[in-house]
This record gives sequence, structure tokens and C-alpha cells, in this order.
Amino acid sequence: MSELPAKGSERQFYRVTFPVVERPWFQIDGRRYEVIDVSEYGVKFLHSNSESFSPGRAVQGTILFHDGTSSAVSGNVLRTLNLRHVSECIVQLTTGVPLSQITAQQRYLKQKFPGRKQ
Repeated sequence: MSELPAKGSERQFYRVTFPVVERPWFQIDGRRYEVIDVSEYGVKFLHSNSESFSPGRAVQGTILFHDGTSSAVSGNVLRTLNLRHVSECIVQLTTGVPLSQITAQQRYLKQKFPGRKQ
């Protein structure tokens, strides 16, 4: 696997942002969270404000994609953003999603939504 990008540098990894109807699930300890976007070394997902995903917390789980494939991942919470009724959580992955799976998701979305910008 390649090294993580240095702080302040441009992103070095492909990121897939999912339309609401195609969002995968991030399953952690039997609970499922809606994934907003994913890259080889990061995942952003939604959770309720009552749940605690504090920075530094270790997280491991499985990302379940629309096509039935999945990817076991682990990492640490980088930050959370509290919104009105939900929060966004960003996890920096140490065990991430393989590039082949990221590109397969990108291809699928380009086929299904041909005019959509990433």
C-alpha cells in the first residue's frame, strides 16, 4: 500500500462521492451508517448526534457496497462535524478499500449516472 499524503498536500487517492440513492453502508458493531464518500484511505459517514465518534477513536467495520461487494476496513476517527439532526464522521483508514474496488464503484456510477460530476 502507498503512504498517506502529507498534511497540506493535494489528495493522492481517488475518492468516490455517492448520490443518496446509491450510498453504501458502513457496518460497525452490528450498526449501519450511511456512507457519503470513500477513498482508499478514508471514509465519511453519517451518524446520529447521540453517538460518540470522538477524534482518535479506533474504528473497524465493513463497507457494504450496492453491488453486494464489501471491504473490511479499520482506522481512527479524524474529525466529526455536528449538523442539526445528524453528524458526519471522517475516519482515516489504516486498512483501507482496495483501489480496484474504488475504481469499480466509479465505473458503476458513471454508467448509471452518465452526466453526473464526481
